[in-house]
Amino acid sequence: MLRKLRIASLARLMFRMWPVTEQLTEDLAAHIGLHIAHPSGRAFLEEAIANGFSEMLATQASLPDEEKFSEEVRVAYMRGLLRHVSLILEAQVHGANGELWDALNDGPLPQWMEQHSPARIEVASELPEHLESYRPDALAAALLNQILDRSTRRELLPILPRLTAYAD
Repeated sequence: MLRKLRIASLARLMFRMWPVTEQLTEDLAAHIGLHIAHPSGRAFLEEAIANGFSEMLATQASLPDEEKFSEEVRVAYMRGLLRHVSLILEAQVHGANGELWDALNDGPLPQWMEQHSPARIEVASELPEHLESYRPDALAAALLNQILDRSTRRELLPILPRLTAYAD
């Protein structure tokens, strides 16, 4: 997918410099796969990765040379990657017997779809009713809690508010 987005070389460099960016990207990919569509028409994961690199490059362009590989650039990639992560919660995945996948509790979507095959995905125009009262940043943080392993959560905890800040 990184080759398709024409960012494979840049991704290798970034992942080598900041391993947590690779872990976050891999964990998000493992949780949703390529099954959920983004409103743009691309797979949500593709759009998220493209947003991450776009935000990272825009941040780099705004910084002086000595800060091109600063913490702010690393945070920009992760913030872009997670910018619309709460949209995952709008996906309604129905199993063969009517079960509904819960992104906050049911584990990775690819495995869930395999266990509840044939599954179908519908994208609602809004969040499920029981989640409507939550702010997007709180939903993003809850989803990250489900997706990330303990050590990655611990590493990202100090900057979590910067990663999940909803800005559109």
